[in-house]
Amino acid sequence: MTPHEQAVARLRLYIAHVIDHTQDHVREIEAQRPHITAPELSGALETAVGDVERAGRSLEAALAALGGRLPQEPLRHHHGHGHHSHETS
Repeated sequence: MTPHEQAVARLRLYIAHVIDHTQDHVREIEAQRPHITAPELSGALETAVGDVERAGRSLEAALAALGGRLPQEPLRHHHGHGHHSHETS
């Protein structure tokens, strides 16, 4: 495999992972938004989610340009960094 082919293969996996991981977090933010009553915070979250969704579409376009596609099932594999809990008490 040439260095270019290796880079493309690695980017396909990495970009798919970033999209998957980001979508998980956006779903969690969206699940919490109904409980947010401060208008300024609600508006900021709406803007942030929109920005993340636009970035996700750009990443999906980059993935397609690399000849990749998102898997049907979410990515759940070891990917080189440890996950941390996002839970709060």
